[in-house]
Parts: sequence; structure tokens; C-alpha cells
Amino acid sequence: MREQGWGKIINVSSGEGKVHAPPTAWYVSSKLALEGFSDCLRAETAQFGIDVAIVRPGAIDTEITGGFIDPLLETSGSGPYSAIARKMAD
Repeated sequence: MREQGWGKIINVSSGEGKVHAPPTAWYVSSKLALEGFSDCLRAETAQFGIDVAIVRPGAIDTEITGGFIDPLLETSGSGPYSAIARKMAD
């Protein structure tokens, strides 16, 4: 991209990179890190004509969504985070 003098890097983040919901600290922190990285990379590569974009897709019903409830309840359904876990499952 530097050689040709232009390009675009697209990083896929999440709406949770800006707005969070418990109990997803591990996920939100990874998206915030990606967004910070993208902001810095954009500043570093602008001089070479390279842009960095962040895409934040909305909620998408996929297998990963349904597959997250049972493990959530297994690991957090009866501990100190049980109220949050049960609310998220509902």
C-alpha cells in the first residue's frame, strides 16, 4: 500500500466498542483496543495515503448468539454475577 501510495485497512469492531453491556468486559475491552489501534494506525499511515476504517455492525442473530447463553448460565448463573447473567439470558 505504501508503494502504490494508497490503500484502505478495514477493521471490524462492534457497537459495543462504544456502548457496553454487562457481563461482556472481555469482549468490550477487545473492541475498545481494536478501535484505539485503528485510530493510531490511521494517524501513522495517513502520510502514505492509507486510510483506516472501522466497521461497527449492529446486532446480528447468529449461532454464536444462541451458543453464548448456556455457557453464560453455566459459569455465572449461580455466582456473584447471577443476577446479570440471568437478565442477559432472558
